Amino acid sequence: DTLNPEFILADYGTEFTDNQGAFVVFARFDNTDVTITPTAELIGGHLPGVPFTVTLQAGEGYYGRIALAGTSQNLTGTIVESSEVVGVTSGNNCGVVPFGFGFCDHMFEVIQPTQTWGSSYLVANLPNRPAGTVYRAIGSVDGTQILVDGAPAGTVNRGGFLEIGPTVSDSEISSAGGEPFFVVQYMTGSQFGPIEIGDPAMGNCTPPEQYKSEYTFSTVGGAQFLEHWITVIAETSDIGSVLLNGTAIGAGSFSPVGSTIYSVARLNVPEGTYSTSSPNPHGVTVEGFNDDDSYLYPAGARFQFINPVGDANPPICDDDPITGLNVAS
Repeated sequence: DTLNPEFILADYGTEFTDNQGAFVVFARFDNTDVTITPTAELIGGHLPGVPFTVTLQAGEGYYGRIALAGTSQNLTGTIVESSEVVGVTSGNNCGVVPFGFGFCDHMFEVIQPTQTWGSSYLVANLPNRPAGTVYRAIGSVDGTQILVDGAPAGTVNRGGFLEIGPTVSDSEISSAGGEPFFVVQYMTGSQFGPIEIGDPAMGNCTPPEQYKSEYTFSTVGGAQFLEHWITVIAETSDIGSVLLNGTAIGAGSFSPVGSTIYSVARLNVPEGTYSTSSPNPHGVTVEGFNDDDSYLYPAGARFQFINPVGDANPPICDDDPITGLNVAS
């Protein structure tokens, strides 16, 4: 269900040689033609903005990596299109967020296909980040105006991105015309801001249409991390009915997300396995922190194809029943 023939990549740059952005496209079927339009020069002489095609067999992957060092070298917005469904991961061996602040850290994500993208996202400042969190809004169609809490923030084209923050606000990021786009959340480095714990990490944001009513997930890394956190975004009307391991999360843990119908709770939890539930769908991210170390990931999503990319016309179906057949079930 997570494979698709169209993806637009996300990463974050670095200031260090040999830690440039990288991605992998992996195939499910033989003779899969993959066309890649990179935003930066890749090893092998593939130039930015110039599409090239590779053919993969089932189980094979194509590994792409930025050829040049420097903060201007970026994979965000690289377009991957294929003749058969594929999967994609991308990120950076040691990304720096924001530029100019230490330290760098490993940051990769599974890239969500454009058909799962929404037109509105609820975002919450990460725990232990009093100086704020960074976001990138990535466009799937030209001329997409991005709004933050209803105020214009900028316009992106297909494969373009708008960087937002660092901001401490819990906000709604949306498109003015309902165009599908994607939001990625970035944890800042330990030297950015007054609290020196954690380090760069990258996590997909989930549009409310893809929220679930139940999740099961775990903290990561065991004793490698000093702190583990859970961020829950739920409808305000559900406060008192949002359960963590069967117990209601206290109303005092929640605060409003802008002027939306949602509220957010950030919960410091011990290492372990957790489940959440609510009457209406909610979103969950999981975070971990230690000295110059971190993790960040969404606990799950419905992953439905809510954005019908590539075909604005509904299928034309016809029915010609055949009778008199014996069908074994």
